[in-house]
Amino acid sequence: MNSAPSLIVHSGGCHCRRVRFQVQAPAELDVLDCNCSVCRMTGFLHLIVPGSRFELLSGREDLTEYTFNTGTARHLFCRHCGIKSFYVPRSHPDGFDVNARCLDAGTVTALHVTPFDDNDREAQTAAIAHLTDDASTAPASGTHRSTLGGSSPPEPGQAAAMDTPRLRVTDFDPRWRGDFARLNIEWLERWFTVEPIDREVLGDPESHILAQGGRVLFAVLDDGVAPARAVGTVALKHEGQGVYELTKMAVEEGHRGAGIGRALMEGALRAYGEMDGRELFLESSLKLAPALALYESVGFRHHPAPRPGSHYARADVYMVWEPDGDA
Repeated sequence: MNSAPSLIVHSGGCHCRRVRFQVQAPAELDVLDCNCSVCRMTGFLHLIVPGSRFELLSGREDLTEYTFNTGTARHLFCRHCGIKSFYVPRSHPDGFDVNARCLDAGTVTALHVTPFDDNDREAQTAAIAHLTDDASTAPASGTHRSTLGGSSPPEPGQAAAMDTPRLRVTDFDPRWRGDFARLNIEWLERWFTVEPIDREVLGDPESHILAQGGRVLFAVLDDGVAPARAVGTVALKHEGQGVYELTKMAVEEGHRGAGIGRALMEGALRAYGEMDGRELFLESSLKLAPALALYESVGFRHHPAPRPGSHYARADVYMVWEPDGDA
Protein backbone atom coordinates (compact mmCIF):
# COMPACT_ATOMS: atom_id res chain seq x y z
CA MET A 1 0.00 0.00 0.00
CA ASN A 2 1.46 3.36 -1.03
CA SER A 3 1.82 5.92 1.75
CA ALA A 4 0.63 9.47 1.28
CA PRO A 5 3.34 11.78 -0.09
CA SER A 6 4.98 14.03 2.49
CA LEU A 7 4.42 17.76 2.31
CA ILE A 8 6.99 20.51 2.31
CA VAL A 9 6.54 24.27 2.54
CA HIS A 10 6.66 26.18 -0.74
CA SER A 11 6.78 29.99 -0.85
CA GLY A 12 5.48 32.17 -3.64
CA GLY A 13 3.81 35.42 -4.58
CA CYS A 14 3.09 38.00 -7.23
CA HIS A 15 5.53 39.68 -9.61
CA CYS A 16 6.19 42.76 -7.45
CA ARG A 17 6.44 40.60 -4.28
CA ARG A 18 3.94 42.66 -2.33
CA VAL A 19 1.72 39.56 -2.12
CA ARG A 20 3.53 36.64 -0.48
CA PHE A 21 2.19 33.27 0.66
CA GLN A 22 3.22 29.80 1.78
CA VAL A 23 1.58 26.55 0.79
CA GLN A 24 2.09 22.98 1.97
CA ALA A 25 2.36 20.52 -0.92
CA PRO A 26 4.61 17.67 -2.08
CA ALA A 27 7.97 18.47 -3.68
CA GLU A 28 6.65 16.83 -6.86
CA LEU A 29 3.51 18.77 -7.73
CA ASP A 30 0.41 17.46 -9.48
CA VAL A 31 -1.11 20.44 -11.29
CA LEU A 32 -4.00 20.98 -13.68
CA ASP A 33 -3.81 22.73 -17.06
CA CYS A 34 -7.29 24.08 -17.86
CA ASN A 35 -8.17 24.74 -21.51
CA CYS A 36 -10.67 27.55 -20.89
CA SER A 37 -9.81 30.78 -22.68
CA VAL A 38 -8.77 32.64 -19.52
CA CYS A 39 -6.45 29.93 -18.14
CA ARG A 40 -4.95 29.19 -21.55
CA MET A 41 -4.29 32.86 -22.08
CA THR A 42 -2.69 33.54 -18.69
CA GLY A 43 -0.79 30.25 -18.37
CA PHE A 44 -2.27 29.45 -14.94
CA LEU A 45 -1.19 26.00 -13.69
CA HIS A 46 -3.61 24.97 -10.95
CA LEU A 47 -2.29 23.63 -7.65
CA ILE A 48 -5.42 23.12 -5.53
CA VAL A 49 -4.93 22.66 -1.79
CA PRO A 50 -7.10 22.61 1.35
CA GLY A 51 -7.58 25.96 3.05
CA SER A 52 -5.62 24.70 6.06
CA ARG A 53 -2.48 24.33 3.95
CA PHE A 54 -2.33 27.87 2.65
CA GLU A 55 -1.21 31.01 4.46
CA LEU A 56 -1.15 34.56 3.15
CA LEU A 57 2.02 36.08 4.62
CA SER A 58 1.73 39.63 3.33
CA GLY A 59 -0.17 41.80 0.88
CA ARG A 60 -3.73 41.36 2.11
CA GLU A 61 -4.30 45.09 1.62
CA ASP A 62 -2.75 44.89 -1.87
CA LEU A 63 -5.32 42.42 -3.20
CA THR A 64 -8.31 43.35 -5.30
CA GLU A 65 -11.09 40.79 -5.59
CA TYR A 66 -13.67 40.22 -8.27
CA THR A 67 -16.41 37.66 -8.81
CA PHE A 68 -18.75 36.93 -11.68
CA ASN A 69 -21.35 34.40 -12.88
CA THR A 70 -22.11 32.20 -9.83
CA GLY A 71 -20.09 34.45 -7.50
CA THR A 72 -18.47 31.39 -5.89
CA ALA A 73 -14.96 31.82 -7.24
CA ARG A 74 -13.00 34.72 -5.70
CA HIS A 75 -10.38 36.02 -8.12
CA LEU A 76 -7.63 37.90 -6.29
CA PHE A 77 -5.24 40.21 -8.11
CA CYS A 78 -2.31 42.26 -6.86
CA ARG A 79 -3.46 45.83 -7.42
CA HIS A 80 0.11 46.88 -8.27
CA CYS A 81 1.41 44.32 -10.78
CA GLY A 82 -1.93 42.74 -11.78
CA ILE A 83 -0.83 39.14 -11.14
CA LYS A 84 -3.29 36.55 -9.86
CA SER A 85 -0.97 34.21 -7.94
CA PHE A 86 -3.79 32.41 -6.12
CA TYR A 87 -7.56 32.49 -5.77
CA VAL A 88 -10.52 30.65 -4.27
CA PRO A 89 -11.84 28.36 -7.04
CA ARG A 90 -15.44 27.61 -7.83
CA SER A 91 -14.67 23.87 -7.82
CA HIS A 92 -13.21 23.98 -4.27
CA PRO A 93 -14.58 26.99 -2.34
CA ASP A 94 -13.15 25.52 0.88
CA GLY A 95 -9.60 25.65 -0.48
CA PHE A 96 -7.15 27.68 -2.52
CA ASP A 97 -5.89 27.39 -6.08
CA VAL A 98 -2.26 28.47 -6.42
CA ASN A 99 -0.58 29.22 -9.73
CA ALA A 100 2.38 26.84 -9.67
CA ARG A 101 4.23 29.29 -11.93
CA CYS A 102 4.20 31.78 -9.04
CA LEU A 103 6.08 29.51 -6.62
CA ASP A 104 9.67 30.40 -5.77
CA ALA A 105 12.43 28.30 -7.32
CA GLY A 106 14.23 25.73 -5.19
CA THR A 107 11.51 23.59 -3.61
CA VAL A 108 9.64 22.13 -6.61
CA THR A 109 11.42 19.04 -7.93
CA ALA A 110 8.92 18.12 -10.67
CA LEU A 111 5.62 19.16 -12.21
CA HIS A 112 3.12 16.51 -13.30
CA VAL A 113 0.58 18.25 -15.53
CA THR A 114 -2.92 16.83 -16.07
CA PRO A 115 -5.25 18.41 -18.66
CA PHE A 116 -8.56 19.77 -17.35
CA ASP A 117 -11.24 19.93 -20.06
CA ASP A 118 -13.46 22.92 -19.31
CA ASN A 119 -15.91 21.69 -21.96
CA ASP A 120 -16.71 18.79 -19.61
CA ARG A 121 -16.50 20.77 -16.39
CA GLU A 122 -18.99 18.79 -14.30
CA ALA A 123 -17.28 15.43 -14.80
CA GLN A 124 -13.80 16.93 -14.55
CA THR A 125 -14.66 18.70 -11.30
CA ALA A 126 -16.02 15.49 -9.79
CA ALA A 127 -12.73 13.76 -10.61
CA ILE A 128 -10.71 16.30 -8.62
CA ALA A 129 -13.08 16.68 -5.66
CA HIS A 130 -10.53 14.98 -3.38
CA LEU A 131 -7.90 17.70 -3.79
CA THR A 132 -9.06 19.61 -0.71
CA ASP A 133 -9.21 16.46 1.42
CA ASP A 134 -6.71 16.97 4.27
CA ALA A 135 -6.26 13.22 4.66
CA SER A 136 -4.80 12.74 1.17
CA THR A 137 -1.23 13.77 2.09
CA ALA A 138 1.07 13.70 5.09
CA PRO A 139 1.73 17.04 6.83
CA ALA A 140 4.99 18.90 6.35
CA SER A 141 7.69 18.11 8.86
CA GLY A 142 7.47 20.32 11.91
CA THR A 143 4.03 21.70 11.05
CA HIS A 144 0.43 20.88 11.83
CA ARG A 145 -2.43 20.85 9.38
CA SER A 146 -4.28 23.47 11.37
CA THR A 147 -1.45 25.99 11.33
CA LEU A 148 1.40 27.15 9.15
CA GLY A 149 4.17 29.45 10.29
CA GLY A 150 2.39 30.13 13.58
CA SER A 151 -0.78 31.80 12.25
CA SER A 152 -4.24 30.38 11.75
CA PRO A 153 -5.40 29.89 8.16
CA PRO A 154 -9.10 29.80 7.23
CA GLU A 155 -11.10 26.86 8.46
CA PRO A 156 -12.56 24.57 5.78
CA GLY A 157 -15.51 26.31 4.18
CA GLN A 158 -14.26 29.73 5.31
CA ALA A 159 -11.60 30.42 2.71
CA ALA A 160 -13.64 33.41 1.54
CA ALA A 161 -13.19 35.28 4.81
CA MET A 162 -10.18 37.36 3.75
CA ASP A 163 -10.86 41.07 4.05
CA THR A 164 -10.35 42.39 0.50
CA PRO A 165 -12.27 44.98 -1.50
CA ARG A 166 -15.12 43.01 -3.08
CA LEU A 167 -15.45 43.54 -6.80
CA ARG A 168 -17.80 41.60 -9.02
CA VAL A 169 -18.08 41.63 -12.78
CA THR A 170 -21.71 41.38 -13.78
CA ASP A 171 -23.89 41.61 -16.86
CA PHE A 172 -25.96 44.65 -17.79
CA ASP A 173 -28.46 45.90 -15.25
CA PRO A 174 -30.68 48.93 -15.99
CA ARG A 175 -29.60 50.56 -12.71
CA TRP A 176 -26.08 50.90 -14.11
CA ARG A 177 -27.18 52.39 -17.46
CA GLY A 178 -26.18 55.90 -16.43
CA ASP A 179 -22.77 54.64 -15.30
CA PHE A 180 -22.14 53.15 -18.74
CA ALA A 181 -22.31 56.66 -20.19
CA ARG A 182 -20.65 58.41 -17.23
CA LEU A 183 -17.59 56.19 -17.11
CA ASN A 184 -16.94 56.43 -20.85
CA ILE A 185 -17.62 60.14 -21.27
CA GLU A 186 -15.12 60.80 -18.47
CA TRP A 187 -12.16 59.47 -20.46
CA LEU A 188 -13.46 60.48 -23.89
CA GLU A 189 -13.70 64.14 -22.90
CA ARG A 190 -10.29 64.00 -21.26
CA TRP A 191 -8.44 62.59 -24.25
CA PHE A 192 -10.64 63.17 -27.31
CA THR A 193 -14.13 64.36 -28.12
CA VAL A 194 -17.39 62.49 -27.77
CA GLU A 195 -18.33 61.48 -31.31
CA PRO A 196 -21.92 61.02 -32.54
CA ILE A 197 -21.57 57.22 -32.56
CA ASP A 198 -20.44 57.39 -28.92
CA ARG A 199 -23.54 59.32 -27.89
CA GLU A 200 -25.81 56.88 -29.73
CA VAL A 201 -24.34 53.78 -28.12
CA LEU A 202 -23.84 55.26 -24.65
CA GLY A 203 -27.35 56.68 -24.60
CA ASP A 204 -29.09 53.45 -25.54
CA PRO A 205 -26.93 50.35 -24.97
CA GLU A 206 -30.01 48.13 -24.98
CA SER A 207 -30.76 48.92 -28.63
CA HIS A 208 -27.24 49.35 -29.98
CA ILE A 209 -25.50 46.49 -28.14
CA LEU A 210 -27.80 44.09 -26.30
CA ALA A 211 -30.52 43.81 -28.95
CA GLN A 212 -27.85 43.10 -31.58
CA GLY A 213 -26.52 40.08 -29.68
CA GLY A 214 -23.80 41.82 -27.68
CA ARG A 215 -23.00 42.08 -23.99
CA VAL A 216 -22.37 44.93 -21.56
CA LEU A 217 -20.43 44.14 -18.38
CA PHE A 218 -19.91 46.19 -15.25
CA ALA A 219 -17.31 46.07 -12.48
CA VAL A 220 -19.32 46.68 -9.33
CA LEU A 221 -17.66 47.55 -6.03
CA ASP A 222 -19.53 46.34 -2.96
CA ASP A 223 -17.82 46.57 0.43
CA GLY A 224 -20.98 45.66 2.34
CA VAL A 225 -21.13 49.11 3.93
CA ALA A 226 -21.68 51.74 1.25
CA PRO A 227 -24.21 51.12 -1.55
CA ALA A 228 -22.86 49.03 -4.43
CA ARG A 229 -21.59 51.15 -7.30
CA ALA A 230 -20.29 50.59 -10.81
CA VAL A 231 -16.62 51.59 -11.16
CA GLY A 232 -15.88 50.11 -14.57
CA THR A 233 -17.51 48.81 -17.73
CA VAL A 234 -16.80 47.12 -21.06
CA ALA A 235 -18.96 45.99 -23.97
CA LEU A 236 -18.91 43.40 -26.73
CA LYS A 237 -20.69 44.78 -29.80
CA HIS A 238 -21.83 42.17 -32.33
CA GLU A 239 -20.87 43.16 -35.87
CA GLY A 240 -22.50 40.07 -37.39
CA GLN A 241 -21.44 36.52 -38.31
CA GLY A 242 -19.70 35.93 -35.00
CA VAL A 243 -17.51 39.04 -35.21
CA TYR A 244 -17.44 41.17 -32.05
CA GLU A 245 -15.89 44.52 -31.20
CA LEU A 246 -14.47 45.02 -27.71
CA THR A 247 -15.57 48.57 -27.00
CA LYS A 248 -16.52 51.15 -24.39
CA MET A 249 -14.04 49.94 -21.81
CA ALA A 250 -13.62 52.37 -18.93
CA VAL A 251 -12.55 52.40 -15.28
CA GLU A 252 -13.38 55.24 -12.90
CA GLU A 253 -10.34 57.48 -12.40
CA GLY A 254 -10.05 56.93 -8.65
CA HIS A 255 -10.00 53.15 -9.11
CA ARG A 256 -7.46 52.79 -11.91
CA GLY A 257 -4.35 50.75 -11.26
CA ALA A 258 -6.21 48.33 -8.97
CA GLY A 259 -6.65 45.44 -11.41
CA ILE A 260 -10.23 46.36 -12.34
CA GLY A 261 -9.40 46.73 -16.03
CA ARG A 262 -7.90 43.25 -16.08
CA ALA A 263 -10.92 41.84 -14.26
CA LEU A 264 -13.20 43.40 -16.87
CA MET A 265 -11.03 42.03 -19.65
CA GLU A 266 -11.19 38.50 -18.24
CA GLY A 267 -14.96 38.83 -17.93
CA ALA A 268 -15.25 40.07 -21.52
CA LEU A 269 -13.12 37.26 -22.90
CA ARG A 270 -15.15 34.70 -20.99
CA ALA A 271 -18.37 36.23 -22.34
CA TYR A 272 -16.93 36.14 -25.87
CA GLY A 273 -16.20 32.43 -25.41
CA GLU A 274 -19.73 31.82 -24.15
CA MET A 275 -21.11 33.39 -27.33
CA ASP A 276 -18.91 31.19 -29.55
CA GLY A 277 -17.46 34.24 -31.25
CA ARG A 278 -15.38 33.85 -34.41
CA GLU A 279 -13.36 37.07 -34.24
CA LEU A 280 -12.79 39.73 -31.60
CA PHE A 281 -11.25 43.08 -32.48
CA LEU A 282 -10.87 46.53 -31.00
CA GLU A 283 -10.04 50.04 -32.12
CA SER A 284 -8.00 52.33 -29.90
CA SER A 285 -5.44 55.12 -29.89
CA LEU A 286 -1.71 55.40 -29.35
CA LYS A 287 -2.52 57.99 -26.68
CA LEU A 288 -3.90 55.25 -24.44
CA ALA A 289 -0.65 53.44 -23.63
CA PRO A 290 -1.81 51.69 -20.40
CA ALA A 291 -4.87 50.30 -22.19
CA LEU A 292 -2.77 49.06 -25.11
CA ALA A 293 -0.42 47.30 -22.70
CA LEU A 294 -3.38 45.52 -21.11
CA TYR A 295 -4.75 44.46 -24.49
CA GLU A 296 -1.36 43.12 -25.56
CA SER A 297 -0.95 41.19 -22.29
CA VAL A 298 -4.12 39.17 -22.87
CA GLY A 299 -3.48 38.24 -26.48
CA PHE A 300 -4.54 41.16 -28.69
CA ARG A 301 -2.16 41.67 -31.63
CA HIS A 302 -1.64 44.80 -33.71
CA HIS A 303 -2.93 44.81 -37.28
CA PRO A 304 -2.64 47.52 -39.96
CA ALA A 305 -4.75 50.52 -39.02
CA PRO A 306 -7.04 52.25 -39.50
CA ARG A 307 -9.47 49.44 -40.18
CA PRO A 308 -11.55 49.90 -43.34
CA GLY A 309 -14.86 51.38 -42.24
CA SER A 310 -13.50 52.37 -38.83
CA HIS A 311 -16.17 53.63 -36.47
CA TYR A 312 -14.07 56.32 -34.82
CA ALA A 313 -12.13 59.35 -36.04
CA ARG A 314 -9.78 58.98 -33.03
CA ALA A 315 -8.78 55.40 -33.87
CA ASP A 316 -5.20 54.87 -35.03
CA VAL A 317 -4.76 51.39 -33.54
CA TYR A 318 -6.49 48.21 -34.70
CA MET A 319 -6.02 44.95 -32.78
CA VAL A 320 -7.38 41.41 -33.10
CA TRP A 321 -7.49 38.86 -30.31
CA GLU A 322 -5.07 36.08 -31.24
CA PRO A 323 -4.24 34.35 -27.93
CA ASP A 324 -2.24 31.61 -29.62
CA GLY A 325 -0.26 33.98 -31.80
CA ASP A 326 3.33 35.04 -31.35
CA ALA A 327 3.97 37.31 -28.39
